Amino acid sequence: MAQVGAVIVAAGRSTRMGGVDKTFAPIYGRPLVAHTLDRFESSSLIDQIVFVLAEDSLEQGRKLVEERDYEKVAHVCAGG
Repeated sequence: MAQVGAVIVAAGRSTRMGGVDKTFAPIYGRPLVAHTLDRFESSSLIDQIVFVLAEDSLEQGRKLVEERDYEKVAHVCAGG
């Protein structure tokens, strides 16, 4: 069976949020993007994930992937 990949693009600048990085804003005790990653990670339909962030958020994104032990995240890369 063919493998299915997902690309989560979270590389925006959050300009309407007054400089607050909504990607990592806490929602119900987790960063906003963790809710999306959790869903994709737990889906039996998704085999691998590419996580795209703004350049200045890469380290924070890599740390999140490591801390939450996302096994399906194949790459964390810059975009935007």
